[in-house]
Order: sequence, then C-alpha cells, then structure tokens
Amino acid sequence: MYRVIKVLNNNGILVYHSETGKEMILLGNGVGFGKRPTQQIDCLPGARVYSLVTRKKDQSALKAVNGIQPVFIEAAGRIIEEAEKVFQNMNRDILLPMADHIALAAKRAEENRQIPNPFTPDIRVLFSKEYTVALRGRDIIREMMGYEISDDEVGFITIHIHAGLSDEQVFQTLDTTRIINEGIRMIENAFGGFTGLYETDESSVLYGGADAERRIHESRL
Repeated sequence: MYRVIKVLNNNGILVYHSETGKEMILLGNGVGFGKRPTQQIDCLPGARVYSLVTRKKDQSALKAVNGIQPVFIEAAGRIIEEAEKVFQNMNRDILLPMADHIALAAKRAEENRQIPNPFTPDIRVLFSKEYTVALRGRDIIREMMGYEISDDEVGFITIHIHAGLSDEQVFQTLDTTRIINEGIRMIENAFGGFTGLYETDESSVLYGGADAERRIHESRL
C-alpha cells in the first residue's frame, strides 16, 4: 500500500510505501492523474517503482524532489527504462542524481554553454553500451524539452548509467555521481566559471578531467 506524498505530474507521484517505510517515486503513463496527497493507493499496473536516494544523507526525499522539475525526473526514468532494455540488472537509485544532472545539462543547453569533457572519447570506448543508451537519452531530452545536449554531456550521462549497473552499495553509487560533479566543477573553475572571455591553461583542464576519470575508476574498485 502506498500513501501519496506529492503529485509530480500526470505521469509521476512521490509516495510513502507502508510495508518498507520508504519514500519512492512511481512513474508511468497516467499514474498521477486524479491522485491527491494523503490518498492511499494499491500497486498501479504498469507503474515503474524507484526507491529514492538523495545526494545529501540528511536531505528528505520531498525536499530533493521539490528541487527538480518533474519533467527532468520523468526523463531520467525514461533513460533508465532504456538502459533496462540493454542491461539485466539496473540500480534505479540513480534516478534523482541523473535527473539533477539532466536539469543542469538542459540549463547549460538553454544558455548555450558547453562543458568540455576531456575524457568523453575514453568513456565512449570503455562504456560503449552505456554510451549508446545515453545517446538515446539525448533523443529523449530533445523530445521532452527541446534541448540539444552535447556529446560531452552524453558522456557524463553515460557515467550515471554505468554507476547503476553494478551491485555496489547505494553510497558507492552516490560517491560516483559526486565525483562526476566534482569533475564538472573542476572544469568550470578551470574555465573561469564561463564568465565572458577567458584564458586558461589547457594542461590544467586535461589534468582535472584525467583526475576525475581516475577517481571514478577508483570509486568502483
């Protein structure tokens, strides 16, 4: 039995699962239609269930969900669904971290800002199947929001997908996504925060990207 906490849109709801005592998101066509907070509902046929993990351990799921537009959560769910067509075991806990990244990628696309990803070629080779799914994710983002994200953003989404493939614990998955964001911040800082014209030391950017890639691999050992 579920208790509705928040209706995200017609295709998504945040719920409390009474049997496990956990907050979850249900996604699927029409699952949110006609629902209201505090309503008790049984399992919904066709709904995809996502357990929730936030970036901050002390952050509530409701606060995390409130910080992300529902369309980005729905897009992340669709990308995970695409990944599940390719991979048998997919950790759905990556939903909110991926949705958060998609929101930032869409904002950068809207503002015509690009984050160079020096290790995209390596990601494409090392995680070729995940990268193919991420390319489908780019189509989903274009279809749902009208934004065209770059190959480098596809590379970052690839790592999110890869993080959901192993049997690693939730905290390890989150560590991986935190490392992704650290890499992004290092690159942004190397480019002076993308404010106006800038000059930068190319070696520092490449070092930041290589260091982020090394730490991604180390987090998975």
